[in-house]
Amino acid sequence: MLRIGIIGSGNIVRTRHLAAMRSLRKRVSVVGISDTHLDRAKAVAERNSIPRFSANTKDSIEDVPWLHDADALLIATPPFSHGAFVTQALNLGKHVLVEKPFVLDLPEGRRAIALADERKLILAVNHNFQFSRGFRRLQADLASKRLGTVRGIYSFQFSNDTRRLPLWSEDLPLGLFYDESPHVFYLLRRFAGDDIAIDSVYCVPPTNAAKATPHILNIELTCSGVPASIHIDFESPICEWFFAVLGDRGIGYVDLFRDIYSYLPNDGQHLMREVLTTSALATLQHWGGFVRNGWSYVNHSLLYGFETVYKNFCDAIESGDARLVAAHSAPIGLAVNELQLATVERTAGVRT
Repeated sequence: MLRIGIIGSGNIVRTRHLAAMRSLRKRVSVVGISDTHLDRAKAVAERNSIPRFSANTKDSIEDVPWLHDADALLIATPPFSHGAFVTQALNLGKHVLVEKPFVLDLPEGRRAIALADERKLILAVNHNFQFSRGFRRLQADLASKRLGTVRGIYSFQFSNDTRRLPLWSEDLPLGLFYDESPHVFYLLRRFAGDDIAIDSVYCVPPTNAAKATPHILNIELTCSGVPASIHIDFESPICEWFFAVLGDRGIGYVDLFRDIYSYLPNDGQHLMREVLTTSALATLQHWGGFVRNGWSYVNHSLLYGFETVYKNFCDAIESGDARLVAAHSAPIGLAVNELQLATVERTAGVRT
């Protein structure tokens, strides 16, 4: 039984991490939870039968009283503290799973990776969507050549700025972009390889000049020779997120929020028969996914790959083999951070 302690008690811990740990209840036990707000840690502990709760400062976890009972720590605090808390946990001899984004300071991230290697500890980042049902099906279609030769990869994100957002998001580089963009960048690495270059960035500043999160951000990239495009509208009236891979034989795309995968074949001359076929396939696949996943979403068992992240983490710790978290390792987390910061640099002073 792997004994995990939790640092941070925000929404992602309450709705996803704890549910994923419960799905592995025969392998994982939670020994304690800590937060900078004691009342919040207490509420989460009581609601989830966690035996101990405590407060920590925004700078240190070293005085958390139950740390000696934990084999591993989940670091799910605001990103500003990730680097320091990961380093402190490793120095205490704990394996670490950290929420994305891995770090804000690249040298701090490199030092943490070196420390984990030196102490033979597992250090992983929660890059979960790549393990969701939808993305597993996309991976299978790519492997079977059902899509044919890949000709383009596209991510479209529409985000409603009136939804519940982290209170600290506007303090990040480019605001909410830095918190959410790791998903797109690690998915690009997973489906197009690690040779990624940013070709251009187009940025429209926020309507509210006091905000750091832009209104629109378009990023054009080349991924292992394949063109890719990221389009984000942070002031949309709705929240939707799609990731599509276009091949010469068809297109595979994932609705991230609903975890629905759809495949549409090449529609040839786009005549009436092809149009009707494409329409029927798109509609049936979407509603089939909605029926399959809707109930799971309502009862909080739609885990978006979190369960696989924890399975890999447990397997790596039990075997001592860090290769079992290779798909969401700290070096990949750092490479994602490099792409994020390169994007931020491209937008410096931009007012389009």
